[in-house]
Amino acid sequence: MKKLTPLYFTILLVMLISYIANVQVHTAYTSYSNIDSCIELSNRFVKVILDPATGGRVIEYSSRGSNVLFTRLTDNPGLDRNRLYPDGGRFDIGPEKIAPARPALWRGKWRAEIVEPGKVRLFSRVDPAVGIRIVREFSLDTKSSQLRIMQTMINESKIPQRYCFWSRTFVKGGGICFIPLNPDSRYPNGFVITENDSILNYWPTLPEGTEIREGVFEIQKVQEPPKFNFDSKEGWIAYLTKSNQMFIKKFNVYPDEIYGDVMASNISIWYPIDNVCEIEPMSPWVHLKPGEQYTFVEEWYLLDYDFPGKDGTHMETIRKMILDPSKSLHGED
Repeated sequence: MKKLTPLYFTILLVMLISYIANVQVHTAYTSYSNIDSCIELSNRFVKVILDPATGGRVIEYSSRGSNVLFTRLTDNPGLDRNRLYPDGGRFDIGPEKIAPARPALWRGKWRAEIVEPGKVRLFSRVDPAVGIRIVREFSLDTKSSQLRIMQTMINESKIPQRYCFWSRTFVKGGGICFIPLNPDSRYPNGFVITENDSILNYWPTLPEGTEIREGVFEIQKVQEPPKFNFDSKEGWIAYLTKSNQMFIKKFNVYPDEIYGDVMASNISIWYPIDNVCEIEPMSPWVHLKPGEQYTFVEEWYLLDYDFPGKDGTHMETIRKMILDPSKSLHGED
């Protein structure tokens, strides 16, 4: 048997340390601005900060030190968290126009549990207004920027309930939003615009600052009216920031299921002012008998992509990123 030299052992040790560094997900309790009892998940691609104390939200999803999410506390650490409207990566249930106020879910204090490195579960209280408890599980991949968010709503009331998941993520404004249009859409032009918060324009003309390229709707700047709805078949939304970050959300869509939005949409975008854009995928509208539960999953990715100059974005490249974001730029080839 061949003797192993000290040099060979040194090489093996270096390889082992390199492997551990590449796959490790750091998971620990931390503080963020003036918020205590947060939880950090981080790997060599991204950092995630969870805030169980305010609705079980995400307050940081960053790469290269740049947070893609819009949060007031980052720029104003002296603000009173308890008086703030929740921001960052918020989650909710709907439908928007008919679900009663649900403060325990929306901004209440959630219980946190670190399950294992890279995986955290948050548990809401039962909100008496809706009879629902939510369990939210966050899992950060070891080899990419993928953050998997699995939400489960449980009917703990004594009567049937009917709700949907409604993700309400605030990202930093000034970027470009991409939404795949449904070629078989129920909407004549593939999208709907809400005007004055109550008028639904189901046959709008293409607004200034928007464009349709290769079946993808682009919102390139602040809009007035600011709210768009879509009945997408593909189940993804992408948002390109001025910090050269492509934020991608992927989720399943269910064409044969009922969606609870007034226009039966599964994606909504709200882009009212320069510094914030809201990205809102929705789940089907589900009936739950007492004791029943329903689960909906989102996957988030944060990749490098240059904000466009005169040449604009390249849709073919973006579609390749969407197809397999875990292997695009910020992931393993």
